[in-house]
Amino acid sequence: MRTVTLSKGVVIIILKLIWKAIDVIFYVAAIVFFVWGFFRLNATAGIFATGFACIILGLLSEAVAGKGGD
Repeated sequence: MRTVTLSKGVVIIILKLIWKAIDVIFYVAAIVFFVWGFFRLNATAGIFATGFACIILGLLSEAVAGKGGD
C-alpha cells in the first residue's frame, strides 16, 4: 500500500487559499442551512427562502464586483 505525503509548503498554500475565502464559505454555508431549515418546515417556505437567498447572493455579488473584490 502506497501513501502520499504532502509537503508542508503545499499544505500552507492550501490553507492560505482557504483562509482568503473563509468568510464567503461560512456565509454560503449559513444560507444553505437557512434554506434547508425552511424546507424542513414545508416546501412553500423552502421555495420562498431559496428565492430570498438568491436575491441576497445576487446583490452581494454585485456589490463585491462593483467594489473590485477587496
